[in-house]
Parts: sequence; structure tokens; C-alpha cells
Amino acid sequence: MVIQAAVKHNGTKKMVRCLKCNTQLTDDNWHHSHQIRNRKICKKCNAECDGKWRQSNPDKVKEYKRKYNQSHGEQIKESHAKWLAANLEQVRKRNAERGAKYSGRYCERLKKWYIANKERLNEKSTKYYETHIEHLRSKARQWAKENPEKRKIQRHTRRTKKSQAGGSFTSDDIKAMLKRQKGKCIVCKVKIVNNYQIDHIIPISKGGSSNPSNLQLLCPRCNLSKNSSDNIVFMQRNGFLL
Repeated sequence: MVIQAAVKHNGTKKMVRCLKCNTQLTDDNWHHSHQIRNRKICKKCNAECDGKWRQSNPDKVKEYKRKYNQSHGEQIKESHAKWLAANLEQVRKRNAERGAKYSGRYCERLKKWYIANKERLNEKSTKYYETHIEHLRSKARQWAKENPEKRKIQRHTRRTKKSQAGGSFTSDDIKAMLKRQKGKCIVCKVKIVNNYQIDHIIPISKGGSSNPSNLQLLCPRCNLSKNSSDNIVFMQRNGFLL
């Protein structure tokens, strides 16, 4: 016997009995799909059966999802983008709350996972780098061309890290230095707003760090002239501190 949809009759809804939980339910409790309705079980019982089947057949579920995502990739992306646009504020609020609640535990779990998989990740990264070396180099050159200030910071930070002197600075620190020096080289007073070099007052080779307190901005000529000289010796050589 095929289940009949519950219909209004004389102002009341027809009740249908579920063969699994043996309860009489209205049409709202039956699945819209005729294939599922013909199984003669309600939505709740059908969900329980499906859940048990998924737990018993994880490989089949995984394969089904993979095929579905392949055949409906664009549709899924479009649907997700529409939903995200409609619920952006809600998502941001939820992510902020979850971040504040779970950030510590998440970082700890991520750290443990990284330590356990370090060798595999290094091997994967090396293989990827060797396979895509030209593409990665091209991207790095393009980034350096578009971000000259960040590239300077990166280079200086790397040098002090190698020398174990430590320290770091940001583009905001550079802007503050330019403002203090009134956009001029601290030695020859030439304008350096668009053409400056970052100098370590105590050279890196002599243990100088990359902290803002150990930095000054010089024109290319003065910076090349100073090289790794002691700052006091260099300033005396240029007529200062006599």
C-alpha cells in the first residue's frame, strides 16, 4: 500500500501511521520525496535510518560527495557565495565569538599536529617547491617589485636574525623616522622621501639589532660611504662630533 499524503478533510488533517515508530502523524512529518514517502516511515525515522547507513558506509558516502562536488562545483560555489553575502554580519560575529572562545585550544592542537606531521609537511613543501620553482620565483619578484618597503624590511630582519642580534620594525616605524628626519638624510640633508636606505647605527656585523632605536635613514651615497663603519667614526669623518 502506497502512503497517501495527509489532506484536509472537513477542516481537519488526515493522520497517517509510521510503520517504524508506530505513531500517527500529519503530512508535515512526512518527507516531500515520493520515493521516501513510499518507504512508509516519517521524516524522523528516515533521518535515523540514513544516519545509521552513513556510519556503516563511510567510503560510499565519501565517494558520493566527491562525485557530487565534481559535477556541481560551480553551483555549490555560487550558492555558498549568495548565502555568505546574505549572512556576512552573522558569520563575522560567529567567527569572532568562536575565535575568542577556542583560539588557545585551537593553537595548541595545531601545534601538536604540526610537530607530529613536521617531516611529512617538509617533504611535501620541498616537492612542491621543486615542481613549481619558476612560478614561485616569478611571484616573489613581482611581490618585491610591488612592495619595495616591505622587501627592505624583510631583508634587514633576515640579516639580523642570521646574526642572532634580533629585532624587527614595520613600515609605520619607517614613516615615523621619515617624519622625524623631515624627509632628509640625517648626514647630508638631501631629500630622501622617494630614495632612502635603512642604516643600522650599530652595524649588524658588530651586533646591532633591527629595532627602530638602532635605525636611521640615509641617502644611498651616505649609506654606501658608511658601510659597516662605527657611527661615531663615520660622523666625525663627515665633520660632525668634532
